[in-house]
Amino acid sequence: MFLPWFWGTGQEQEFSMAKAAGKEVGQELPSAPSLGPLQRGDFSTASPKTAFPPPSAPPKKGFARLRLHYENGALQRRHWVHGQAVELQEGWMYRYREEGTSVELDVEPGRYSVQLELEEDWPHGKPLFESTLALHYEDQDLPAQNVVLRAGQTVDLRFSAPQSGTIDGVVMRDGLPVSGEKVQLMAKRPLLVYSDEQGRFRFQNVPHGMQVVRCLSPWTFVRKNVLVDAAEVSVELDLPSSGFRFFVRNQQDGKGVSGANVKFWFHPSDSAETKPPQLLVTNSQGQTSKVMTGPGQIEYVVQGSGRLGLVGVQGSFAVESDGIREQEVFLEQGQEVVLYTGGITATRMTQALFLRADGVEFRCGPVQRLDDDDGYRVWGVPADAGRLYLSRLRSRKMWVAELPAGFGLREANLSLAKVVPVEVYSVRYASGAADTKVALLKVEQSDGQGFPIGTIYAKSFGIRRLGNGRLGLRSAELVVLPAGSYVLYFLDRNWKLQKVPVEVDADMRSLQLNLVFQ
Repeated sequence: MFLPWFWGTGQEQEFSMAKAAGKEVGQELPSAPSLGPLQRGDFSTASPKTAFPPPSAPPKKGFARLRLHYENGALQRRHWVHGQAVELQEGWMYRYREEGTSVELDVEPGRYSVQLELEEDWPHGKPLFESTLALHYEDQDLPAQNVVLRAGQTVDLRFSAPQSGTIDGVVMRDGLPVSGEKVQLMAKRPLLVYSDEQGRFRFQNVPHGMQVVRCLSPWTFVRKNVLVDAAEVSVELDLPSSGFRFFVRNQQDGKGVSGANVKFWFHPSDSAETKPPQLLVTNSQGQTSKVMTGPGQIEYVVQGSGRLGLVGVQGSFAVESDGIREQEVFLEQGQEVVLYTGGITATRMTQALFLRADGVEFRCGPVQRLDDDDGYRVWGVPADAGRLYLSRLRSRKMWVAELPAGFGLREANLSLAKVVPVEVYSVRYASGAADTKVALLKVEQSDGQGFPIGTIYAKSFGIRRLGNGRLGLRSAELVVLPAGSYVLYFLDRNWKLQKVPVEVDADMRSLQLNLVFQ
């Protein structure tokens, strides 16, 4: 499920993780997804440099012209180049595709970040299962170039592929090679290979620098950072032989709970690192998928589907070095709470989130309006002390109630809070790479207390036409927040936690973020 797109005149804030670390970062905006289908092809860097073709015509009146050229790839089949120029002040984008190695763009005067993407046809009959795959020029991030353009000016920019090497790897489990394992290289467009009978795999033409290789078996926490700084580097991926599975049952009848959410954190026994939280969902029998982690400690929060009034459970257990641990969790009926709005008409609310005093978040429900529309009745609320939040998708209002600990029917008064949507419309890295998805893991208030965000999932943003040949990036709404200071925790493409401080003003229509990660 994805939240709707919003594009407005909200206040924008830009946060650079690299700048916070004392590094200087360029202002290039992310490379947007290509508008046509992209296929892989072969290329050789042995081709000599070629000259730009002569200008076809002067730029349009009041515009400047960019001429972009890819200069060190000998292309084997029909090919195109995609030129992209992003205006750094307003954020609009120009994009055009031409066949060959050069492309021209007419743009309005301003300061731009310019990138070139390449595309080549792939012949029919490409094998579906390969153990060796080349990272072709179109899968590589060609460094962006910044330029200031004036009306009537023509600027030529040249782009070339970065220096590259080969990653030669093997997949092992208990000292034996594993064949048929899916391995992914987290490139600009992630590439997938399958290990052969000896467990080996190979990625060729990989740009120099830090790369990430991971196994794609369901729920296998195996990934390696590989520094490509030579013609060939080696990596070994060791698959774990132990893990766990959850069985979620209703305490009253012992039946499996379908659609229950299991959020868990894994602490490997051989490392002080804590893996980012992951989410499992139970099937019709109340079972989750197997998760292969290896030895370590699991912390978890299990919540019902929000329809049965079941209260969530928190706990932990250890995973041994061998075998699959079957973890049973029983959910009990939660407490019933009646909440009054103080004379304000109660509108429909669909989500109830309970934040316990220790910061653990639980989903409650269902939510029902009282007969006189002067409040709400909520089931599945924990008996602990905490704060209950009522909200609805696309609503700009949120009800909040402070609840003391207690059993049985509880009553409380609600306070109404105006909330501001927090939106992301670009995610890029100090290296120049970009993402088109973002995952928000946690929100903290200025006093260190948490703020509920509901189910964790990655949200996408895309391209929007603005007219006059321009394109813009549409934002993704992540969360709605009342006025105040917060810290947002994001999970980036390398599974690293990125910490972003934000200030929310009640007068904002929206808070739009341009995220720059290390």
